[in-house]
Amino acid sequence: MNLIRTRALGVGMHVVNTAIHNLFNSDKFRKQFHIDNTKDNKDKCTFISFIICTLIHVSWNTASKFSHTFVKEITGLKDI
Repeated sequence: MNLIRTRALGVGMHVVNTAIHNLFNSDKFRKQFHIDNTKDNKDKCTFISFIICTLIHVSWNTASKFSHTFVKEITGLKDI
């Protein structure tokens, strides 16, 4: 059960990152923030979403790798 919980948390982080990418690359998002629908602006939105998602991913990996408390409390694993 702990393995399933651990993997589910990782999958959840990836789902959040995918949602961020999809949000930033949507026409509705660009319209809401008055961003012109040009290739250059689309590329900027994609790049910004990439940076945000990379920071989330790095933070997640750092926390799970170096914080035994994080791993024990979040995943329920007792022996690391």
